[in-house]
Amino acid sequence: MKNDKFNWMRICVEGAVIVVSILLAFSIDAWWDNKQDREDEMVVLSALLTEFEQIRTNVDDILKFQVAILDSVRQLLRLSVDENPTIGDGELDRLLLDQRWSSSPEKFSAPELNSVITRGDLRLISNRELRENLRSWPARLTWISKVLAEDFQFSSTVLDPYFRDKLSLLQLHMATTHRPGDPSYVPNTPEIKPNETVSNFPILAEKSFQNMMAQRYDLLNEIINLAREPDLPQQLDETIEFLRKEVGR
Repeated sequence: MKNDKFNWMRICVEGAVIVVSILLAFSIDAWWDNKQDREDEMVVLSALLTEFEQIRTNVDDILKFQVAILDSVRQLLRLSVDENPTIGDGELDRLLLDQRWSSSPEKFSAPELNSVITRGDLRLISNRELRENLRSWPARLTWISKVLAEDFQFSSTVLDPYFRDKLSLLQLHMATTHRPGDPSYVPNTPEIKPNETVSNFPILAEKSFQNMMAQRYDLLNEIINLAREPDLPQQLDETIEFLRKEVGR
């Protein structure tokens, strides 16, 4: 009987050791899986944070860059009906040169966000509220990209060919001082001066030019209105803050 009691105790102890070992193995696996999931989540969150911070910067850029170009359009339209313009040829060339600038639609394409959604990697983000927040952005950003693409295409397929045909681009570039709306950005310009300069005031009276400026005005105005929507900067800031908190937890 004593020997039987001893055997039962040993079996119980060995059984308990096996159970504990299995539970410990499961715990280690669960810990490792959670660790891997958190690392994968951090990669996604960090990439999205960088992308949204850049998008936020791009919104601010629109409110400087496109606003400055739009102001040049307004001045050109006013000059086109002004019989006694008060600016010189150099200033006119600068206003005309502003129309050769445009923004790439890629600035709002959000490739990282779209990729995360397409791959199904939003599931890696543990915060449900943040997941829903991120799902709301693609349609909105796509619309901004669409309008930017329309302006970009208009500039490259309509304005540029017209300017190449009607104006001296070298003369225009001699009038540049900085990127529209951004005095800190000074583009590289050719050091070669044209053999002669001509006045570009006659172009202002052309109906085709006036029509192009009216169309450019509408395109730029739509871009600026999208960037000026009261909740766009605020919602971007909220999403960025949300991402920062999740990255930092």
